[in-house]
Amino acid sequence: RRHADFDFTKPLVWDTPDCLEEFATLTSNPPLHSVVIHLSPTAAEQLLLVTNKRNRVLSPSWVNRMKFQLETSYALTGDTLKFSTKGEMIDGQHRLEAAVKLGKDIITHVVFGLDDTIFDIIDQGKRRSPSDIVYLRGVPEYVLVAAAVGWAVRMQERSRGNWAHNLTARRIGELS
Repeated sequence: RRHADFDFTKPLVWDTPDCLEEFATLTSNPPLHSVVIHLSPTAAEQLLLVTNKRNRVLSPSWVNRMKFQLETSYALTGDTLKFSTKGEMIDGQHRLEAAVKLGKDIITHVVFGLDDTIFDIIDQGKRRSPSDIVYLRGVPEYVLVAAAVGWAVRMQERSRGNWAHNLTARRIGELS
């Protein structure tokens, strides 16, 4: 297929292993923009099997956190899955693994054709801390409030036999 064959005004739907044909087309001739793709767990699993060649070791706790976010507050945010010019995944393995384990579709931006040499410089941004989140909501004494919210959630979760996988930015903001 060629770019002209794709309708980029709506998400591409990848719900079977046949998605690898479109993946190959977009990898060999990447568009200059991200592509919004609706991925089924089956397609996510195929992408992991075929493209996840050199990522860090999968973190079960991070996968669990991603699963919680998929269940409660997942949205199309502009965060991307990233693939190199060789068709290797260079960012997104935990999100895809969470979708597979949860059996849930995701809609996400995907970028194709990134140079292989950027692997060591992507995903290096500073995450928002709980106190950053509370500060952005205009709460006075935001450091103390963020710490109190964090401890309250941890205590509540521990009493339920969980650990704070669900201490997400959205939850911190809602509780502060």
